[in-house]
Amino acid sequence: MPSSSDASPHVQTFVCGFCFDEPRETVVLIEKQQPAWQAGRLNGVGGKVEPGEWPATAMTREFNEEAGVHLPTRGTDPSAWTPFCRLSWRGEDGEDDAPGQVLFFHSISSMAVQEARTMEAEVIRRVPVTDVLTPGRVRDRCLPNLRWLIPLALDPDDTVARAQIGGGLGLDS
Repeated sequence: MPSSSDASPHVQTFVCGFCFDEPRETVVLIEKQQPAWQAGRLNGVGGKVEPGEWPATAMTREFNEEAGVHLPTRGTDPSAWTPFCRLSWRGEDGEDDAPGQVLFFHSISSMAVQEARTMEAEVIRRVPVTDVLTPGRVRDRCLPNLRWLIPLALDPDDTVARAQIGGGLGLDS
């Protein structure tokens, strides 16, 4: 049965993933066209979790749809999507600002980074991690939260995530 982190009629759930090569020097990002507030900016690959769908399954589906690469939903292989952060918001009374959450995942796969390609209207980019974290033209094109989400995703033992979040995210699928 899906966990409370799945989509519901009241809380829209999104997934966002960062796929790194094995030396963790390059990350796959997508040049967003929608929503309007992200247009022209770089972000992780992801999208909406469908009703009844597990978040990790949605991450696998979204990365395959947008980057053309199928990565495992679960397992001990480093290429499997691993949850590392959850951000949520309460929303306002307006229809356009309903409560929601984004579940963030990471994967380590040089093959996926090499084979990732644009599959839809939004362009897939292979970006050096240092360019995301260092002031300059690339970082200016990234959504600002990538400056802390990417280091959090790269924490090899997930110790930062455990310390900040206080344990597992309860996203097992």
